[in-house]
Amino acid sequence: MARRPRIHFPGAIYHVVTRGIDKKPVFLDRADYEKMFQIIATVRDEEGAKLLAAALMPNHPHLSWRVSQSPLSRIMHRILTSYSTYFNKRYDHSGYVFQGRYKSYLCVDQSYLVTHIRYIHQNPQRAGLEKSLGEWPWTTHADYLGTSKRPLADAEVGLSFFGPDLKSARRRYRNLVEQPVTEDPLQSYAMVELEEDTTPLIRQEISDPVSLVKIAAAVAAKRGIAANLIGSGSRRREIVAAKRIFVGEAILSGHSTRRIAEFLDCTLANVSLLLHSRVQ
Repeated sequence: MARRPRIHFPGAIYHVVTRGIDKKPVFLDRADYEKMFQIIATVRDEEGAKLLAAALMPNHPHLSWRVSQSPLSRIMHRILTSYSTYFNKRYDHSGYVFQGRYKSYLCVDQSYLVTHIRYIHQNPQRAGLEKSLGEWPWTTHADYLGTSKRPLADAEVGLSFFGPDLKSARRRYRNLVEQPVTEDPLQSYAMVELEEDTTPLIRQEISDPVSLVKIAAAVAAKRGIAANLIGSGSRRREIVAAKRIFVGEAILSGHSTRRIAEFLDCTLANVSLLLHSRVQ
């Protein structure tokens, strides 16, 4: 059967699941979970998307997105590429970290989002990772309760489906989330399954990335140096540090290593060294 085509329009809401290669764990300790949350927050802000809910399981994340102008494919490409680079560097691993295709489900009935959000936040409990809801720290459940010290989800957007104002919506969420979701909402009439092939996305360039000049200017401003020094041959420690940040931001924005090398007037090998030394 042919795969359903990608569907994108501003305001579309998706549920995304992507698993580790061969269903192996992709989060091995606290630092890995925190890194994924950090990457999600960065991409969310830069792509103008809204994260409605998230649950990071040991070998797969569940994410619910409401997109704006940037399509889901771009958002997921950036997240999975960035995390895979981090994972491979940290664990001296080579090859793919996630399976070639992630599953995405388009929500065609937004009244169903009350069940959808509860389902995501209940995932750790169903998997036996927690006895009481909220014990597993790697979800956005606390964001909905208003108790999170590191909010990640755009909870006010999600809560708007639970009630007309924040107080009543939060009260209804608290009551409903304790009630188990017995059916699989991903099999509901309200969710249409799409398939996204991440393998070519790892290699393709984003069609309209932020210009390298703008990226260099932004990095230079943050580091307190002149923008032209990023493209210079200087080996001063602070300039090299800025170049490392610049390369990482340029890759995340969709530029090829060849284009970055041309901008920096250096070899592809030098770009690779800057990128790999950037990952902690």
